[in-house]
Amino acid sequence: MTVLDRCFINTFVAPEGKEDEVVAAWKGDAEYMKKAGGLLSVQLYHGIGGSRLFTNVAVWQSTAHLRAAFVTPEFRSHLGGYPDSTVAYPHLYQKYAVEGVCEGQ
Repeated sequence: MTVLDRCFINTFVAPEGKEDEVVAAWKGDAEYMKKAGGLLSVQLYHGIGGSRLFTNVAVWQSTAHLRAAFVTPEFRSHLGGYPDSTVAYPHLYQKYAVEGVCEGQ
């Protein structure tokens, strides 16, 4: 990643039996974000062993690109597609250096 890259990580807890609905709502969000500009990559992860956890990892060119995509009425309209009681934990990250293990920005 370059210095400009920002990683948006959002972990979802799907309501029991509503995993397919969460994935469908996430897909709509991801398709919108891909068109918004500045999204470098996106990947959805699903916990194994009957887990209801999903984690979205999206790499953005900049914080400004991410912010611009999030504040549109079109994106806000997507949020209603998630089942009631879906819990999300969104955070914006940047690379963090740990000497001898991994590089920072």
